[in-house]
Amino acid sequence: MNDASAEWNTFPLDVTAVDILMRGRSALDGGDVVAAANWFIYAERLGAAEAGSALRATIPLLEDAVSGGDAAAAAALAGVLLNLNECDRRIADLFRQADLAGVPEGRRGLGYVLATGLGVEKDIAQANKWYLSAANSGDGYAAYNLALNFFNGAGVIRNAKQYMHWLTVAAERGVPEACARLGDALTAQRHYDKAVVWLELAARRGQVQAMSVLADRYRDGLGVSVDLIQAVRWYLCMLDHGRGDGVHEALALASSMTAQQLREAGRLSGHESDAELLIQHQSSNGSRGDDLGS
Repeated sequence: MNDASAEWNTFPLDVTAVDILMRGRSALDGGDVVAAANWFIYAERLGAAEAGSALRATIPLLEDAVSGGDAAAAAALAGVLLNLNECDRRIADLFRQADLAGVPEGRRGLGYVLATGLGVEKDIAQANKWYLSAANSGDGYAAYNLALNFFNGAGVIRNAKQYMHWLTVAAERGVPEACARLGDALTAQRHYDKAVVWLELAARRGQVQAMSVLADRYRDGLGVSVDLIQAVRWYLCMLDHGRGDGVHEALALASSMTAQQLREAGRLSGHESDAELLIQHQSSNGSRGDDLGS
């Protein structure tokens, strides 16, 4: 079993949407369509342009696996259909089939269809029971969904303590959105140093809004020492997710940085060519000119 198959249910650090897409293709080449489908779902969440077509290509392969009694494939197929916004009446049945075989994603999926009324009568209180069962079986996104429902009072009485508990569980299991939201919650509590830890984990897992917030923290020194290299690094990383607004912030910081510092930010972000453009902009504006070419 290759790494692409073995790690699909993790949230790896420091990889781009394209990297995740390639892991899916590697898993598919290795014959593991369940792993491939789950990698492609993750790649789509991170904004990979080709993820949709890659997901669609897994459908007939997953159909064959489901016909052979593969319960994990049933959960994966339901997930693929959901991500492609297919109004397929089988989705609830596929999740139910996975749950009966003990697949946690099946339980979480049943929670989702009950919460949304997809092919079944909507029942958020019952959905929370499925989320709780899946979360207790180790499913990170089930814990995250449960946290959100405690925050919003959906199917349960609003409970800040339970919200923070399940949000922390989800974040500790690596769910990028949970890491980012926990960072925001800790910021609201003025635990700035702890907040930065979770924001960085979210950013390193491809959560683009966390990248923006983290860059601002390094720029302003909130919860961390001011570090313009790290600030520009994360502003540039936003480009991997189709967000160019960080470039404007990076341009504003470039006038206070040396060419060497900008190149280091480019190296850390994987955007060396964009860092060179920042240096050119810096040079044309006569800023820190004595450091250019260092």
